[in-house]
Amino acid sequence: MDMGDFEERDYRVFELFRKRWALGIMGSRSGRDGGKAAAAGLTPVGLGGSVTFEEASLTLVCRKVYQHRMSKDGMAPDIRDYYASKPGKALY
Repeated sequence: MDMGDFEERDYRVFELFRKRWALGIMGSRSGRDGGKAAAAGLTPVGLGGSVTFEEASLTLVCRKVYQHRMSKDGMAPDIRDYYASKPGKALY
């Protein structure tokens, strides 16, 4: 899951869907190509500066209350080796 936008924003929306096929469409197409919500049969609804979908069976609006950049020094050696060439991860 890409949490990149959580770096700049204080809120993040998570949805649960019963229409699993719709998630396949949403996860396999770029928003730059346009129309992926319509192709998935989803209806966007504004929610507190974010967007959810009318068809979601549950929508969670989560507020960031803490952010911390993990130190690679505190990681186990095999994990540190994996992240050696990658940017540090953040905890929220």
